[in-house]
Amino acid sequence: GEIQLTGDKANIGEGVLQYCYKGNWSPFCSLDESVATVVCRQLGFVEYDSVSIFTDGRFNPLASNTSLFENFTCSGEQAHVSLSDCNLADSCQSTCLNAIGIRCSVSANCEEGAVRLKDGDITQEGRIEVCANNIWGSICGDGFDFSDAYVVCKELGLGVSEPTVYTNSYFGDGNVPIVYSNMGCRGYENTVLECTKQEFGTFTCSRDKVAGVTCQDGCEEGTTRLVGGREDTEGTVEICY
Repeated sequence: GEIQLTGDKANIGEGVLQYCYKGNWSPFCSLDESVATVVCRQLGFVEYDSVSIFTDGRFNPLASNTSLFENFTCSGEQAHVSLSDCNLADSCQSTCLNAIGIRCSVSANCEEGAVRLKDGDITQEGRIEVCANNIWGSICGDGFDFSDAYVVCKELGLGVSEPTVYTNSYFGDGNVPIVYSNMGCRGYENTVLECTKQEFGTFTCSRDKVAGVTCQDGCEEGTTRLVGGREDTEGTVEICY
């Protein structure tokens, strides 16, 4: 019934998840958000329910990928503080491409509703991350469209021209949990917080669908610039059209 994380950052809630099953440590091949939330509580990360789940082997691609059990199911209720409160299906073993890793959430000391762009080549682009309940999280690309991106760019003060929308983790999926999905911005909102949306625990979203954006500055027709270079004399040529 014990669980553990393996890896260099296991002490801060990040690593390959293992469960002690009949005296042997076993990886997970199946894990949903409700079970992952209970796992983090059992590990002592009880302040936040949002958790990141990774299936790409980023913490240890050489870890065993054969689980000695099928899966757990939990309701995600606050009363559940360990996997012993959940249901275990162990009628068969399971094999996966990579053992599942998780990252439990800790306080980011961020301002509620603040937005930032990460891992872009220029200031105006990147993966969208928003401060939700004092942690940084990303937005699922499901339902994310021009109106949503427009509000993001407006909140950041990065131009009000038509933005470019990405819904396929174009700027990577990062390591924060996906906290919002099916954004319903209409374009008149000033912040993401004002938009309708689904919040963590009420949707499923794979990490290859994280939303990103390139905000467009207003410009004078025919002017050119260099972007993404290390010096002022190099970069990709862009022309205002």
